[in-house]
Amino acid sequence: MGGYHVNSPTNVTLGMTNVGTLDISLVSYTFNDSSSHQFVSTNWPGLAIVRGATVTTSLLIDGASFTFQHGNVYIITMISSDNVRWSNNFTA
Repeated sequence: MGGYHVNSPTNVTLGMTNVGTLDISLVSYTFNDSSSHQFVSTNWPGLAIVRGATVTTSLLIDGASFTFQHGNVYIITMISSDNVRWSNNFTA
């Protein structure tokens, strides 16, 4: 994850760079807050990132479990088609 911007209580834009040697296909994501609430993507179309490329994507949560609150820390986990997981923290 190269950068992020919280656009609203239910939307964050992430910048990601594929620094690996293979193209990757991201198929889902989860967000967790500090109180162990979780949002799991259920209908995200996914995202392909070729090696060496940087992409920006906007990710949504439904706001039912939690919303992004200024100053709070969240964990985003991206999951690839071969079930590799990458997690990063960010502060809203």
